[in-house]
Amino acid sequence: MEERIIKHPLKNIVLQYDETKPETTAEKKLIEAYLIDHDNYYPLIAPCSKLIYEYKELGYKAEDILKKLIPVTQTINRMYEEAVAIMEQNKEEILSLHTTQSEYYSTIHDFHVNNIEPLGEEQNKLDEAYFDLEEKSENLQREDSEFDRLESICWSNKEYETYSLDIMSFSDDTEKFGEAIDKIELLNEERSKELKLYNAVMNNTSAAYEKIEVIKKLINQCLNDTGDWDSSVSDSFAAGTGDETKKPFYLLSPGDKKVTEFKSNYGLLAHSSSRFLNISVSEEVLNSLNPGHIEHLIICLQHFPKLISKMAFSLDVLFEDADGIKLPKETWLGQEPYIHFLSVMDRLPCAVFFFCDRDVRSYILMGSLIRKISDAKSENHTILFEGENLEALCNRVYTACWFMMVFCYNTGFDPKEIIETFLDELELDPITYEMVKKNFDEDLIKGIQIKATPVIRNEDGTETVID
Repeated sequence: MEERIIKHPLKNIVLQYDETKPETTAEKKLIEAYLIDHDNYYPLIAPCSKLIYEYKELGYKAEDILKKLIPVTQTINRMYEEAVAIMEQNKEEILSLHTTQSEYYSTIHDFHVNNIEPLGEEQNKLDEAYFDLEEKSENLQREDSEFDRLESICWSNKEYETYSLDIMSFSDDTEKFGEAIDKIELLNEERSKELKLYNAVMNNTSAAYEKIEVIKKLINQCLNDTGDWDSSVSDSFAAGTGDETKKPFYLLSPGDKKVTEFKSNYGLLAHSSSRFLNISVSEEVLNSLNPGHIEHLIICLQHFPKLISKMAFSLDVLFEDADGIKLPKETWLGQEPYIHFLSVMDRLPCAVFFFCDRDVRSYILMGSLIRKISDAKSENHTILFEGENLEALCNRVYTACWFMMVFCYNTGFDPKEIIETFLDELELDPITYEMVKKNFDEDLIKGIQIKATPVIRNEDGTETVID
């Protein structure tokens, strides 16, 4: 017998041949087809080995995160027990628990950013590679190869008896070939083990976060000592029982997830001790020219009419530098980036009624005018408008007041007092509350349609509608 070795990167093919017999055409074609199968499977084996290793490593990370989750879950469970005890015994301690809970959120946020998010991203990355490899493997197994056909003929017809190829050496080698491509099955097993750990992390994390929401609800029940969280009108429409002829012009649909999250995240607003709300704006958000988080907060107030009254002229914007340090007003007042950012909120005209700082209100109302009007006279941060520019300002003031009427319509809150306060501050004689109310009532008869359209603000000041 003569041993012949055919070198291949998947594995060397080692066969025995009887030198006394001539090689047949059939056995030559069989070995050629056998080599093609090696060629086809080889590109799968290296990435398969790599994925086995990576899933194993990810499994170790998941095990580590499960251990880190234990103290997080214990703390959340302890806060839950405190919340239940406070509900049953001493509601006056709720502010202290609210502070503790709020402070712990930063810990949970850091835990999520540093552990859960990277784990999920890495899982998705590996799974994408896995499914691609699985598809290629299934395609190979699904298609009957030429080698499978020839091997079947070889055995069924006892064609091997005419071969110079020793059939037992061939059988041994095909067995080793099967072992080589069995790594795909090993990959499936490794992924299955890792996936159990990954799912355990995600399930435990979800359970912890759900308990946090329960804690928030318990705390909010205690904080709502003034009844400011009354959303009975909105709730009736969410339940489908509201009178459609008296439905407010909601910018967010009743029952929308953002409305529910708002109540959960801003429970302290309803407490009698709460008078103002500071809203931080990071340098990243400033540069994005997207005050969406502020606008969503204001829009959610529409579902809680008592909070509309409470939060009128009560919000404040705190700008931060790159390190997250709050900037003194003197450093941003009159500066173009901040004027530009605040002016974007003119797309929600009623926003101007909710800010306590007069300069912030001015930039929301007329910031884009200040940036465009070249002949505006500025002296000590005072802008003087004349002629067409004054007319444009009056139009914006009127629109803000009219939209505030729309915002409050049928919610249960009458905006008359805050609109009059706003107009008294501006002293623009042509515009009065009575005029706005009269025109609004006439528009109601004609029919008013309001639609909130998401947009992004471009660098040139224009807006692009997004889906």
